[in-house]
Amino acid sequence: TAEGMLKKGKEYLESKCDSRGISYFHGDILEKKFPKNAPYDLFFISGLILYLDEKTLLKLLKFIKAFATNNSIIVMREPVGVKKEHILDNIFSEDLQMNYSAIYRTEKDLLNKFDKINFIESKNIWVHQDGSKFNKWSETRLKLFVLKRIQK
Repeated sequence: TAEGMLKKGKEYLESKCDSRGISYFHGDILEKKFPKNAPYDLFFISGLILYLDEKTLLKLLKFIKAFATNNSIIVMREPVGVKKEHILDNIFSEDLQMNYSAIYRTEKDLLNKFDKINFIESKNIWVHQDGSKFNKWSETRLKLFVLKRIQK
């Protein structure tokens, strides 16, 4: 469960580094009118956006815009559509042993959405090199983005 993953992550961080000042939260943070310890300097997003419909993604972007400091950064590890948006609608996954849906947005689309809330690309790299066994599908590929907030 997500709560179990949070507990493991907290235990790991506390055993490896000084974790003072790090807050942990389980639940739908987008529903919070005044989230604990906001505003935030760092947003870490990993494998989330592909599961969000457009309405929920816009809600996430609105949240980030509202609760980011002037110097906030976003570190985002997200699979993207390589040549175009790639949509899976209620497809059975052998790996997951269940049906799932996902929207693999293009890198350009994601960057445009974040640009609208004043976050621009600082760095991006493919997580796995060309020819890697981890690039399982030709339509999608894992990308690491670092975005920084700018004042417009």
